[in-house]
Amino acid sequence: MAKRKMSEEARKAAAANLAKARAAKKPAAYKNIAPNVLALEDDNGLSVVSIKRYLKAQKDKISDLRKAVGRKERGAIAKLTSAQAYVRGLNQYLRDGMYPFDFYGENEEIRLYHKTIAHAYNPDGSLKMNSELARMIEDDKGYDYSEVEND
Repeated sequence: MAKRKMSEEARKAAAANLAKARAAKKPAAYKNIAPNVLALEDDNGLSVVSIKRYLKAQKDKISDLRKAVGRKERGAIAKLTSAQAYVRGLNQYLRDGMYPFDFYGENEEIRLYHKTIAHAYNPDGSLKMNSELARMIEDDKGYDYSEVEND
């Protein structure tokens, strides 16, 4: 089929119509994305823009890993399953607004630190903490919980 040729006036009119249509277009509504995720700024690691970038990278990785599984490469099935789980979790995060992993990024390379917003206390008023948790906190953050009673 031959390409249709446009005159210069028709081309200018079409460009003007396209510009008018683009100006009238409303921004995306994102009705299926959690409001707390939409409220994050675009430069945040867990924003909609970042998560979509992570999803695209993981989907590319999944297609490569499927080929590797077909070639029966060692460890490819485990990597494929992990990437698929990450994609499922990212989609769930966009829907629900609760991030399910301890790492984020295109390849889950950035650690996510949790913050305690309400401590639990024993009946005598001392902070509830088991010895394993105290050890992990001391190793990870450098805090000294030696004066806290351990359960």
